[in-house]
Amino acid sequence: MADLFAGFDVSTQGCKLVVIDRVAGDVVFVGAVSYDEDLPAYATRDGVIQDVVEGASESDPLMWLAAVELVLERLRSSAVPMEEIRCVSVSGQQHGLVALECAGELARSTSKLWNDYSTIEECEILTQRVGGLDAMI
Repeated sequence: MADLFAGFDVSTQGCKLVVIDRVAGDVVFVGAVSYDEDLPAYATRDGVIQDVVEGASESDPLMWLAAVELVLERLRSSAVPMEEIRCVSVSGQQHGLVALECAGELARSTSKLWNDYSTIEECEILTQRVGGLDAMI
């Protein structure tokens, strides 16, 4: 019986799953999903929706879930015994915004990514109103 650990990385451009055998110290599975190539229905480039307003950098959070499901399908199709996975670790989007309603449903169909600067004008107004950059910081 193996002692397997799984690690997900759900990043801006894709999703990756690595499974290691802790005792043997071996990598037993690596699966990756490119949002652009593997999930073309989301029409992204580098994982980002195109043809939006200047400075916007957004993605559909349902795409991230679809990517996790796809990489798990690939794991199920492999020889790795999923029932022997003892621990799952997840890292993912940082400094982004997924807006949810009270019931947990998406309040917006897209999520802001870390590199979105579409609200720069509003940020400058807020900075000015609080007394400048030093006061804002």
